[in-house]
Amino acid sequence: MRSQSIAALVLLLAGLPSTVCADDSEGWQERGGRDGVKLSSRDRAGSKIREIRAVADVDAPPERVLAVLADIERYPQFMPPTEQAKLLRREGEAAVYYMEINPPVVARRDYCFKVEFEHRPDGVLRSHWQVEPKGCLPERRGIVRVQSTDGEWILEPRDGGKKTHARYRCHIEVGGQVPAWMVNQGSINQLPDVINSLRRAVLQPRYASCTPTPSGCK
Repeated sequence: MRSQSIAALVLLLAGLPSTVCADDSEGWQERGGRDGVKLSSRDRAGSKIREIRAVADVDAPPERVLAVLADIERYPQFMPPTEQAKLLRREGEAAVYYMEINPPVVARRDYCFKVEFEHRPDGVLRSHWQVEPKGCLPERRGIVRVQSTDGEWILEPRDGGKKTHARYRCHIEVGGQVPAWMVNQGSINQLPDVINSLRRAVLQPRYASCTPTPSGCK
């Protein structure tokens, strides 16, 4: 139960990619998978928490998948256990958000992060983020502030752009007194669930028409 709550925490910090990681092709160890989702993890220099990765196909165009990922302020409606997701400011082509999560068993977590999008000439889309402490809301009693997280979604068009080959990568220091082994075990085992949530969300009519931006789905 507790490992599942940690998994939810990690996935939400990720649903929300990165310039601070190692070469994305190096060091990954396969960890099985389910529901058509391939899992892997690798060591992260200076951390006891392993970086995690999921690779899967989504039956929707990359732009529609990105629209779901961009709809951060609506996460409390479809991405439990998000309690609050708030756009704090825009910074050029980037946006900074505050998020609070209330996973079962472990204490609430919160953090601020900056998210950016990249549209590559070959049609690949990338959403990447990292923690942004500057200008974050004040810490509150009973909520553990996450000090470090980064990750990305890479969305490659398949089948003439009708489908998406998605790659998700994330690393997080969850803080508090949660053992590293619990984070490493729980987070990767639940990755297929977040992919399945994404597959369901893209079916909503809203994401067929809105335009994804770092500050939301417009």
